[in-house]
Amino acid sequence: TDLDLVLRSNRIKSVIITGVATNVCCETTARQAFMKDYYVLFTSDCCATYSQAQHDATLFNIDQFFGQVVTSDEIMACWPAAETKLRAVS
Repeated sequence: TDLDLVLRSNRIKSVIITGVATNVCCETTARQAFMKDYYVLFTSDCCATYSQAQHDATLFNIDQFFGQVVTSDEIMACWPAAETKLRAVS
């Protein structure tokens, strides 16, 4: 896809990974982003798969080699204005 071009055109240097199939789709996306020199934040509580062991193994691999594993709360703490808006909607 042209996602890399779109991100670079907008001077985006970091990606936040969320989604289904922690050990397949999410991990693949994180690895590809890392290889393209993006700073990868992988959300431990916004990804899921069918096996806790597979989920945990991916989190370990990402944290060791390809990015930083964080929680959604840690990400939201970086954007207080966004957190306020989300709490107002909830």
